[in-house]
Amino acid sequence: NNPNSGWWTYKLTGNPINNNKWFDYPKLAVSNNELYITGNLFSNNPGGVFDQAILYQIQKNNGYSGASISWQYWSNIPGTPFTLLPVSWGQSGNYGPGCYLVASIPGGGSSVKLYDLTDDMTATNEQLNYYSVPTSAYSPAGDASQQGTSCLLDNGDCRTLSGFYLNGKVHFVFHSDVGSGWNGINYNRLDVNTKTNQRSTFGSVGNSDYSYPTVVSYATNPTDASVMIGFGRSSSGMLPEIRAVNCDNGMNWSNSTFIKGSSAYVSYTSSTKERWGDYTGSTRMHNSTNPSVWINGMFGNSNNRWDTWIAEIHDNEVGIKEYTTKNTGKIYPNPVVENFSVEFILESATQLTIEVMDASGKMIKSLYHGKAQQGVNI
Repeated sequence: NNPNSGWWTYKLTGNPINNNKWFDYPKLAVSNNELYITGNLFSNNPGGVFDQAILYQIQKNNGYSGASISWQYWSNIPGTPFTLLPVSWGQSGNYGPGCYLVASIPGGGSSVKLYDLTDDMTATNEQLNYYSVPTSAYSPAGDASQQGTSCLLDNGDCRTLSGFYLNGKVHFVFHSDVGSGWNGINYNRLDVNTKTNQRSTFGSVGNSDYSYPTVVSYATNPTDASVMIGFGRSSSGMLPEIRAVNCDNGMNWSNSTFIKGSSAYVSYTSSTKERWGDYTGSTRMHNSTNPSVWINGMFGNSNNRWDTWIAEIHDNEVGIKEYTTKNTGKIYPNPVVENFSVEFILESATQLTIEVMDASGKMIKSLYHGKAQQGVNI
């Protein structure tokens, strides 16, 4: 109950059904009185074969004092979800009793799954209700390329990755095909009362893959549905990088903002494909007057391995803007034939990106990602 004091640690079996299965892909949420952990059970066959998703329901209160905790689990969940996501309240405070959970169809489809756990585990009439909610069709896209290597980044499938509940709606994200095999952000607002889903996508067809999104409320009152979404981006013309984008109350997208770039491509476990997106997430700063969030994502280090970067994102407005400080700058020689130099002056040190674009706005080559110094830069 005080993160600056001691912590009590509890262990739960990864095989509550006692059927020789193992537990993976954990997701976590809290309500007023309980903690929820979901995951997928796999068999011990070579490579692991998916068995089913399970839900742990755990009483919180005794855990604050180190006492024995009471818990139960749900199995044989209707709809056979894969990677079932429980959702916490999106701003300060909690909701309950019970909680909402969502799941998309990993291989694609035209519906999403909503679950309503109706009460706390102490209730005598608690139920786990399941609803199939229609939505616009979605499907997986291809894997992502990286600059300087033929090794691809594994984009996996369309499983739900991140979400929260706020003001009658479950906000959740995953990546999916936004055109011609390119991955983009699939952002959803599911109304738990009407069982309807509103969706918007954000991507860059023919340019780069936007993958492994994570979403968090970016507002100070529950009626404002604005969100901040962190994600990874990569293509054959650039190294993997971490970016963020705002989607406002009216589902209008901002420009995306660069957070952290790679110093090298990633290729250390395989020459053909690497995992991507495992160490991504986001959370609100709940005691901030203005919207403020932390986002963590993955970038390649000089040893061709993944590192994790954590960034705080905030603004004086609801939304996010590109942080570029303009003063004086020039490109020479002018006109440019092949080689050129860029000179500019910054009022303060800042992160920036320099890219060459064609007339249609397509990125031709990424020249620089990093922090430029205060004053003159050449």
